[in-house]
Amino acid sequence: MGLGVTASVLNTGTGSLPNYLTLSSNQTGETTLTLVDDPSGSATNLLTGSNQGANTVFDLNGLHVINTNAVVTDVAPGVSFTFNGTTTGQQTVSVSLASDRSQLSSALQDLVAQYNTVSGQLNAQIGPAAGLLSGNPLIGQARQALFGLMNSSGSSGSVQGLASLGIELSNSGVMSFKSATFNALTNDQITDAYSFLVAATGGARGMQTRLTQLSDPSTGAIKSQKDSWDATDKRITTQVNDLNNRISAMQATLQSKLQIADTLLASLASQQSILTSSISSLNFSSGYTAKANA
Repeated sequence: MGLGVTASVLNTGTGSLPNYLTLSSNQTGETTLTLVDDPSGSATNLLTGSNQGANTVFDLNGLHVINTNAVVTDVAPGVSFTFNGTTTGQQTVSVSLASDRSQLSSALQDLVAQYNTVSGQLNAQIGPAAGLLSGNPLIGQARQALFGLMNSSGSSGSVQGLASLGIELSNSGVMSFKSATFNALTNDQITDAYSFLVAATGGARGMQTRLTQLSDPSTGAIKSQKDSWDATDKRITTQVNDLNNRISAMQATLQSKLQIADTLLASLASQQSILTSSISSLNFSSGYTAKANA
């Protein structure tokens, strides 16, 4: 019936009334369940149990959190908190976190795949069979930014670059991920890897800054180039439209002149016919007069 509860009957096997009706909410967290008899009359609640569920309530570094689940996943990105019991009063507990290296491995493999895709698209604009962007300075800037990924270095720690994480770049410019190198990293090295990737200078943050200078949708070099091309395209389109309008006007003028010329030619043809008839009439009259005189 869509009431959000599950009802079941329990048989205790003892006493004159061994059967009990139990209700439970289909959702976790604090709730209020009632089973009302004669709602139009005395409205008696038949439920005698007092367990109405409870929310998970805790403070994490001063942040007050209330959640309906015992497993909380939306407080810290990538971190799940599982609560197996309760505390009392101002009791505190220590929380220890361990990095999930499988997520980092997946992210690095995705980086390799995306790098090779972009690199292939850039290389297609270079050489004898290059595309329409051949010679455009953006191609060189983008390739330089990609090559800079392998040269990014951290300020401290055991991980100083992507090579330490198992990423290699071949002589032909193809990037690869060596899982054996990555899997051999210690837990401390994995921690240093995260520190390297989020460092304000160098690391992934530095990589992102260099690439954003090209790809930012508002201020990037690619956006500026596109705006310039759009302006040129608009100007050329306007010029083409103006030329088409002038050609159409010239065609209309020529068509009008041709119609006038056709009318003049028809008039001249009519006049020629009349003149020919007149000449023929004169010739006939002259011949008849000469014959009568004879």
